[in-house]
Amino acid sequence: MFLGLRIGEVREMRWSDVDLKTGTLRLRKSKTGARTHTLPTVAQTLLLEAPRLGECIVPGRDPDTPLDYKAIHKVWIRARDMAQLKDARIHDIRHTVATMAAETGAGAHLIRDLIGHKTLAMANLYVGRMNEPVRDLREKVAEAISAAISGESSSPPPTRLRRVEKHREPRC
Repeated sequence: MFLGLRIGEVREMRWSDVDLKTGTLRLRKSKTGARTHTLPTVAQTLLLEAPRLGECIVPGRDPDTPLDYKAIHKVWIRARDMAQLKDARIHDIRHTVATMAAETGAGAHLIRDLIGHKTLAMANLYVGRMNEPVRDLREKVAEAISAAISGESSSPPPTRLRRVEKHREPRC
């Protein structure tokens, strides 16, 4: 829930892949290849408190093998019903993490890395839906310009408009 990982990535997590000293999780198997994922403090705390029954963090009947998808689905259905989230899918947690990241104003590059997408295309879907950060930014910029024009700002009003020149590569 705190990491935005795919269910298969969570299922395959092993205690040997967790480094609580550096606050990282090594993902050996992932849709986008092996990578290292940082662990937020709340996730580190949960892992510190979790029982270590075997090799797997989310063990099945045999603690050295991961819980199977059918069992994960049954647990999800019970949790979903208790939370009164009637039609929620387990993958919706991942989408929620990405959406909440976009709501903070994070750009597509950060969201891509946060949830482990290979390209920016998927991350852009979350960023593109966020009108509030753009609206807030537009409001702040307009207020700053208005304050500068009216003399209410500690910054002097611009003496000229700023122009950004395109960078041109030298021709050979």
